[in-house]
Amino acid sequence: MDRRREELMAAALELFSRRDAEDVSIDDVASAAGASRALVYHYFGGKQELYVAALRSAAEQLESRLRPQGGGRPLDELASGLRRYFDFVEEHAAGFAALLRGVPPIAPARSARSSTACGSGCSG
Repeated sequence: MDRRREELMAAALELFSRRDAEDVSIDDVASAAGASRALVYHYFGGKQELYVAALRSAAEQLESRLRPQGGGRPLDELASGLRRYFDFVEEHAAGFAALLRGVPPIAPARSARSSTACGSGCSG
């Protein structure tokens, strides 16, 4: 994976771990990574894609750590898995916090069709 892309995702995870995703802008991510707004769009296309890629990356890292090593007694495997889990939490605090928040940053836009489908009986 491209180093700049990884840096952008790391900056995004750090920001998403501290603030609601709705409160993080592309400019915030670019500034935190020392990059241009255009570079963020080059790699991700928009905030939703960046958010998904960053969370997916953190989830994949955690999942790879939690894979059983095999060959040991079940209790040893459990202890080893817990150690790896807590190591991940400690080493990747921003990614872990962002995973815990896990709420999509941008609600899908309501289309004209969906906003009128309820008629006057819908609120919102």
